[in-house]
Amino acid sequence: MTLVTGTRKFGITALLFALAVGCVALASATDRVWPLFVAWIPLLSVVWALTRPEPGEETPVSEPPPDGV
Repeated sequence: MTLVTGTRKFGITALLFALAVGCVALASATDRVWPLFVAWIPLLSVVWALTRPEPGEETPVSEPPPDGV
């Protein structure tokens, strides 16, 4: 898993939102509905972009269960 800085997360999020707005603008300009369905793809990708670990964050390590359990 690659580390992503906060500035890069912001940039990726802004780019994905701009892409979604572009799809809505395309739908409006062409009187077609399919770009509205495509616009959801970048919006759902925002969740992936914002959950990337940042440098300095430790990844959770699962500990083995105690022997008594």
